[in-house]
Amino acid sequence: MHHSSGKSSLDHWVFGRRTRQSSTKPAANNNAQQHNNSEQRRSATLPPRTTVHSIPLLLFVALSFIALVSLLPQKTHAFSCYGIDESSPSVCSSHGHCIATDVCACHTGYRTGFTSSTTKEQCAGIVPLKRPSLSIYGLGDNGAQQLQNETVSGYTSLTSINATSDSFVLDSQEILLFSLAGYFNAYVATSGNRIASWGEAARTGTGATVDFPDPRQINGTVHGIRFIASREHTVLVTTDNELYGWGRNDANTIASPATDVTTPIGMPKGAIDSAATIVAVACGKSITLFLTKEGAVYSQGKNDNADYFLGITGLGTNAIQVTPARVTGLDAKTVFGITAGDSHSHVLTTDNQLWGWGSGLAIGDGIGNDVKLPKQIPLTALGGESPWQVCDGTGNGLVLTKEGHVFGWGITADGSAGTGSGFGNKVAPVQVAGSLSGVFVTQIACMASLGVALDESGNVHRWGTTTILGKADSPVQVDLTFSGASLLTNNRISRISAGNGYLLVDTFSIPQCFDIRDDNNTVCSGRGSCSGHDLCVCNTGYTGSECELNVCFTFNSSDTVNVCSGRGSCISPDFCVCTTGYDGSNCELNICYGYTSNDTARVCSGDGRGNCTAPNTCACATGYEGVECQHNICYSLLSNDTVNVCAGHGNCTAPDKCECSTGYTGSECQFSICSNVPSNNSSVCLSRGNCTAPDICACETGYDGANCELSVCFGYASNDTSRVCSGRGTCSAPDTCSCNTGFSGSNCQLNICFDLLSNDTTNVCSGRGNCTAPDTCVCSSTDYSGSACELSTCFGYLSNDTANACSGNGACVDTNTCNCFSNHTGTQCELSICFGVAANDTSVCGGKGNCTAPDVCTCSTGYYSSQCELFNCDGILYNDTQVCNSSGICVAPDTCELRTCFGVDVSNPLVCTGHGSCVAQDNCDCVADGSYVGDNCNITACFSVAAANSSVCSGRGTCQGPNDCSCQDGYSGSQCNSFLCFGVAPSNASVCTGHGSCVGANNCSCTEGYAGDECASMLCYGVLSTDTANVCHGHGSCEGPNSCSCTNGYGGDSCNDYFCYGFEASNTSAVCTGHGTCVSIDTCNCTSG
Repeated sequence: MHHSSGKSSLDHWVFGRRTRQSSTKPAANNNAQQHNNSEQRRSATLPPRTTVHSIPLLLFVALSFIALVSLLPQKTHAFSCYGIDESSPSVCSSHGHCIATDVCACHTGYRTGFTSSTTKEQCAGIVPLKRPSLSIYGLGDNGAQQLQNETVSGYTSLTSINATSDSFVLDSQEILLFSLAGYFNAYVATSGNRIASWGEAARTGTGATVDFPDPRQINGTVHGIRFIASREHTVLVTTDNELYGWGRNDANTIASPATDVTTPIGMPKGAIDSAATIVAVACGKSITLFLTKEGAVYSQGKNDNADYFLGITGLGTNAIQVTPARVTGLDAKTVFGITAGDSHSHVLTTDNQLWGWGSGLAIGDGIGNDVKLPKQIPLTALGGESPWQVCDGTGNGLVLTKEGHVFGWGITADGSAGTGSGFGNKVAPVQVAGSLSGVFVTQIACMASLGVALDESGNVHRWGTTTILGKADSPVQVDLTFSGASLLTNNRISRISAGNGYLLVDTFSIPQCFDIRDDNNTVCSGRGSCSGHDLCVCNTGYTGSECELNVCFTFNSSDTVNVCSGRGSCISPDFCVCTTGYDGSNCELNICYGYTSNDTARVCSGDGRGNCTAPNTCACATGYEGVECQHNICYSLLSNDTVNVCAGHGNCTAPDKCECSTGYTGSECQFSICSNVPSNNSSVCLSRGNCTAPDICACETGYDGANCELSVCFGYASNDTSRVCSGRGTCSAPDTCSCNTGFSGSNCQLNICFDLLSNDTTNVCSGRGNCTAPDTCVCSSTDYSGSACELSTCFGYLSNDTANACSGNGACVDTNTCNCFSNHTGTQCELSICFGVAANDTSVCGGKGNCTAPDVCTCSTGYYSSQCELFNCDGILYNDTQVCNSSGICVAPDTCELRTCFGVDVSNPLVCTGHGSCVAQDNCDCVADGSYVGDNCNITACFSVAAANSSVCSGRGTCQGPNDCSCQDGYSGSQCNSFLCFGVAPSNASVCTGHGSCVGANNCSCTEGYAGDECASMLCYGVLSTDTANVCHGHGSCEGPNSCSCTNGYGGDSCNDYFCYGFEASNTSAVCTGHGTCVSIDTCNCTSG
């Protein structure tokens, strides 16, 4: 939807009356200038609950019984309005939005309706854009001063309504926009976004307690009204989507608690989503309906009405609903119109359906049963006509169709159905006749027992019952005479509304333009409408103060420089007569040689070859030439230069596009083709030659054939199979043979025998024959055999006779040459090996047996074990200590000899050099104290370490005799394993002069304050006490660690300070009486003064 917050005039959509105008009078100009009303803004004085923001007031404000067609909800699918798609900028005469099929939502100052039963005005703008202020007239009952004269009970003829008063004065630029009839009170709205009310005090919203006839503003200034509806209570919707209500509230139609409201209060939205835009409300006796832009309907109020008990909220329950709740059963529908009466409600949906609920008689469902949920109402009587407006009264309903007909139903006793008398109540719609017969109705209104209609000619009709006018069962025409003249003489009726027993009529004076009234077909040259004094609003295609000028494509006919592109005459709207050489609706097209410049298929030879820039003047596109751009250019040569264009090998069919002759290709046909490959392709002639002419290849060395497809190997082409590659292979590349199986060599001249070439004489045929054919060997000697001469003969057996060749214990690798297996030896591998010794070796099996198989010894008598190395003497193993009575050696089975160690009998006291015992043959056990070592115990030792060993005596002394160590200086102990510091053991308290610890041989670690090898010297501040020249700065003696005894005249820890007359030099406050510096003993250097 369209908003413009900067205007105080109405800025949204208008549901205007539908009128049928003369077919000879064109519709108003789409781009008419709208009159801007005052931009005044006034402070809102609504209740403190919320603030109504200053947003432009909607022009259309309807009673609860009027269907708001132009405030349709937003749709979810595409629409078109009277054949024009909703997305087109010209839809709804460019002055509105197509929001449902054939439904336009118009901008301010425009309205949509029917001028006849077949002609649709789409936002045509019959509401004057610059108009005088509104005039209001009333007719009927005046019980609460709603028609202003407190002295009369009503009017049977029109009375003028004064919409201003001493307390409600219009600003200089402010005009009245419309009036609205409530139940016993009335309203008027202004272009300044103000609303005034008068009549029954409790309903006016002014807080008054006594009925009054003069208009009074409601709560000061009320801003931003989107919609207002009224019956016995009034509800308004602000443009910022807030709800306010006042008036009767005993049924919770406004809010809870159920007490009447005398000034506007904010209303809760209940189930209405805060983001949903409320576009309409309807006020019934006991309910309020709400319609959102999305087409959803909500209801609140009292179902248990004492008169009806009908569940009239449409919520399916008799419970009171104090805040808005969604009316169920309409979820699949898009609602665009709502109304509510005393006992019933109706809605219109965009698919031309009427739905109702409440009193069955009043909703017209054809049966008369009461319903609590929405029910579709049969519209058989409409004969296919489309519902346009709907309104509900006390016990009846009315519907107006797009075709201008009114249908009614419900109670007929009071005439409110308008269907005539004597026919009983109507439970289904019946066409309303009477004075409406044969006329086209543009608006309807109803309340209580009164119905009102406005026809296309401006006549007003009424029916039903009022106190002052009585009863009319069928429509009767209202006498519009006022002060002796018809209202229609110089006025236009823009709107009607109905209250309880009275009606209001809004009129605007008919303007004149240049002494011609707007309703005259000749006004504004018959090409527009008069919207104000001498102010013509021209129809599309015309302009000028009196619409006397044609407009051709935004320029008027008098603008000869620009109209019709300056090339013709504008003789009617958008119709140019062009001068010679030009064409087009706006003469915008040049003509070249009989074709217009937009005839791109033919002008300047067509196909984009050139542009017709002036009559018979072609500006050729790149690649074309000629007066009509008829010649192509191929690489700077014209297509008619057949000798040179396309290299003389083709035709130039388009710019730089050659159509080559057979055998040629390339952008300029400069390349010949050989075997379908162009000469510039690296693969032409199979990349083995040059294509010198179509299908003629000049082959490189090593190739042959029409396409150089043949390789040449050693003088023969690859297809000479009997000779190329020695007839044993294929020539796959120049001098490159791919040999057949069994052949090799550059020319396949070599045989292959068992993967070896025939010229590999060392290895082929095992080096024992010749390879005469693939895998065919001729062996060089009878000693060789096998297909590859791989078999030798060893001592009469072939090498593959593994059971006999080489005694079966080896491999025959050459003639009479055996390669024996493990543990076998001999020329023919006939000998076994036992534990590394051949069977024919005398030492085999320890010389005590025979080797009968690998590592298998057969021992001689008395010997045993695997190598026959074991034997016994008298049943005792030869090496047992008990053998031979422990005094001899068992040298053979049961043969003992006396034991010796290094030639000395075991019984000799000098055995083992007298320093041990002979425990086995040549095995001495030396004395246990470790004083001798060696195999014969003949080496002197100290504690089991030979005297000559570097580690003897812990490596810190010499072994002078058996277990006799002579220690180096600083070490002691039998094995020299202890150290001393200057002759004193480390554990002695006097070690290191008692001033340190012994950490190694003659190595003292002194305590702090001592120094020297034996820690015998004291230190005073790092200086040895023996250094008398420097210790204590040479002015004292070191009496103890860091303890100086200073000589006379010196002081300080290290005797580094002088004394002057009893004070140290460092005592600056006292020395030299505090007036100088002590520079030497008793010598002061005084300060100045």
